Amino acid sequence: MDVKQCFDEIEMLDKEEFHQKILRGVAATSEFSALVSVGTKFLTEEQKKNICEQLEQAGIPAKYEPSPRFDEDLRDVGWYIAGRAVQVR
Repeated sequence: MDVKQCFDEIEMLDKEEFHQKILRGVAATSEFSALVSVGTKFLTEEQKKNICEQLEQAGIPAKYEPSPRFDEDLRDVGWYIAGRAVQVR
């Protein structure tokens, strides 16, 4: 997963797109809530894959590619989305 590219795509979404695609989509799931609150530690591989698929459907290139850094990268993307959500009003 290219975290920088994910960040860039998240930033390019205007307020309405971010709200519709991200906040009402992937961020509304219990899996995403767990990701931003406790990280990937308690998520199954299937849940991580689902989060990535939902992000990709929203236009964020978060490919599910298990690697040594994958959990950290997914967590960082989740936290970035949470940070952007606080800014969107």
